[in-house]
Amino acid sequence: MEKILILNGRLGEGSPFHESFGVYVEGIHKDVVVLPKQWDNRLVAVKVEDGSEYGRTGFCLDPVDLCASKAIAGREKDHVFVAALVEDGIVTATQILGRIDNYGIEWPDTYDADKDVALGRARNWLAGLEKFDDGHG
Repeated sequence: MEKILILNGRLGEGSPFHESFGVYVEGIHKDVVVLPKQWDNRLVAVKVEDGSEYGRTGFCLDPVDLCASKAIAGREKDHVFVAALVEDGIVTATQILGRIDNYGIEWPDTYDADKDVALGRARNWLAGLEKFDDGHG
């Protein structure tokens, strides 16, 4: 938990990093986030050469897994984020729907909302985004 607090403090919303680059990092503990099953098998390694002997490697969510999680969360900021990735051709709504439907969802014990409602809302919203899958919608 301490690492999450440090990460959010240095790179999080409202940090100098956010103010400089217009994006921020939000560290979240894996036990509170909704993700497609087997997400940890699809992590993307990002290595940064920082002048140290070995460099640094961060493991980031696969973009489709991240978008599935955000579609299920369904907040306005999540919809804006996912729609931008679809519009830019980084992911497609079809891929996100496929990930949800083919893998299923790993629901954390802390999730107390109606899972069927959350999935239905995400699927309906993503179905509307499918028209943008070619990046020209």
